[in-house]
Amino acid sequence: LIINTAQLFYVGLFVLVISLSILLARQFADAFEGVTIANSKLSVINHELEIKNNENLEKNEQLTKLNHELDSLVYRTSHDLRAPIASVLGIVHAARIEINPEDFHQYLDMAEKTLGRMDFLIRDIIDFSKNKRLELDLKEIDFKLLVQQSREDHEHADKALSINTEVEIVQDKRFVSDPRRASMIINNLLSNAIKFSDESKEKQWIKIKVTVAENMASI
Repeated sequence: LIINTAQLFYVGLFVLVISLSILLARQFADAFEGVTIANSKLSVINHELEIKNNENLEKNEQLTKLNHELDSLVYRTSHDLRAPIASVLGIVHAARIEINPEDFHQYLDMAEKTLGRMDFLIRDIIDFSKNKRLELDLKEIDFKLLVQQSREDHEHADKALSINTEVEIVQDKRFVSDPRRASMIINNLLSNAIKFSDESKEKQWIKIKVTVAENMASI
């Protein structure tokens, strides 16, 4: 029962080695392809993480800036509010010990002026809050109209009647910006000029000058 054949042992061994080599090569190729795909995905994820980290850094910087602005606002607001409150408390105390009834009107006038200044401050805080929330609304701006409206808003303010206002507007070019914010700037400048005017001067005046150039306006 022995079949005499040629010596095929080494041929079989050679075929076995070649087959195992091909099999291992294919497995290595599949593994390498999987690693390459994983590396590509990991590279994309790393890039996305880098973008997220940069966004987080920017947001942290913005948050730090906002916290600094908030601290500054709280400090200035508390300082500015405490002064008129202390003034009103002093007026109330003086009015209580006043004997002459005719002098009560003087104390009431003083309290009214002090509360008026406090009202200006509170409105400034509200404007600041609105300015942070409102989106930009870009429109063509007529500075003559904005200044006129601001003057009308302040013409009955305390001390405004004794102040002469001059207006000079040079606007030959089209100017586009946010009218609400531009109006807010002019209102704040005008209200501060009236609020902190020097009553000891015989002639008080405010000059509003607006010059519109290419893509900019100087107020």
